Amino acid sequence: MKKLWGYIILGIALISIVGFIYYVFKGYFIMSVGDDGFYDGWGRKLYDPPGWMEMIWSGFQFPGYKWFIIDVVGFWIFAAVCGGLIKLSAHLRGVE
Repeated sequence: MKKLWGYIILGIALISIVGFIYYVFKGYFIMSVGDDGFYDGWGRKLYDPPGWMEMIWSGFQFPGYKWFIIDVVGFWIFAAVCGGLIKLSAHLRGVE
């Protein structure tokens, strides 16, 4: 039974990773043009990036500091949770 739960948790983690890749792709690689500027795939208005960011990513449109911070913090929290789920899955399946 523990092994089954290990596989279920592994499946949840893998499906979550695919969903997160979709979120990042839609938010950062899909842009549309509206009447008053550019928008990302989630409908957030995009702006010209600050100078320090332009040196790192040239040609990058910026959703603003609020969304940038939310995306970065969300990414690292998500990575930690998925890493923990995969580790728990391996423990339950007896793979160490």
